Amino acid sequence: MLAMPNVGRLRPPLPPIAPVLPAYTITVSEEHAIMIPPRQAYASIIAEAATRYRIDAALIASVMEAESAFNPFAVSRAGAMGLMQLMPAVAEAHGAFPETQRYVKTVSRLLARAHSRTRQTGNE
Repeated sequence: MLAMPNVGRLRPPLPPIAPVLPAYTITVSEEHAIMIPPRQAYASIIAEAATRYRIDAALIASVMEAESAFNPFAVSRAGAMGLMQLMPAVAEAHGAFPETQRYVKTVSRLLARAHSRTRQTGNE
């Protein structure tokens, strides 16, 4: 019988690695391709969420930039995922994955709640 050297000693899986996005995202239509800077790629979703939850669009965009550099595939060492780095359990509890628009609205709603509480306690 042959000896199998690593049987019974399985290594834990490696953590997922988020792909690095280029400076521009490519959007393709039937007629032509357009280069869109990442900040502009989410502008309509950001504007809609800002209006709906009455918070500054710049705040939403800044959170996206700081948390993921506009990379929707970003994953932190702690396991937070996406543009605005929600933990999977929080995202699931709010029905935020996998749709980007719902995800951005969920985080924007949570930001608005936190901002509202800050104003009520006078710690703005």
